[in-house]
Amino acid sequence: MSEPFDFVIVGGGSAGAVIASRLSEDPAYRVALIEAGDRPPAVSAMPIACAAMQRDPATDWMYTADPGNAGLGLNGRRVPVPRGKMLGGSSSLNYMLYVRGHPGDFDDWAEGGATGWSYGEVLPYFRKSEGLAPSDAVVIDAQAHNVDGPLGVICARISLDSL
Repeated sequence: MSEPFDFVIVGGGSAGAVIASRLSEDPAYRVALIEAGDRPPAVSAMPIACAAMQRDPATDWMYTADPGNAGLGLNGRRVPVPRGKMLGGSSSLNYMLYVRGHPGDFDDWAEGGATGWSYGEVLPYFRKSEGLAPSDAVVIDAQAHNVDGPLGVICARISLDSL
């Protein structure tokens, strides 16, 4: 690898993979995607087994958070915050859930000085990355979603009666 890269993407999670894919669409650019972890272990193929990868330093960064005034009975007053250290990132570790965050949080960040981070400003990027497979079981706000992006997203509605 004697030639330099035009872009180096750090993190092979969902977002990093989409960014690297988009940038590499232009053959003029050399793109490197760097991930600290390895490929997801075989156990990751079983959706219910994600807990086996959490709190494992090979697949989890082992972050914790201060619970504030909650969680008084926690051991050491620390809350585990599983973050994936593998290809697929935290999506591989957290049951493949796709979560954007609440629009109000983005707006609060923008009001606090994070220029360009309001929900209205980040929504086009969420839409561009999302390849949603709509479902009749879940009502979708078509203005907030896209079906053509590279990040595959499905809607699942699970009834407790079916478990």
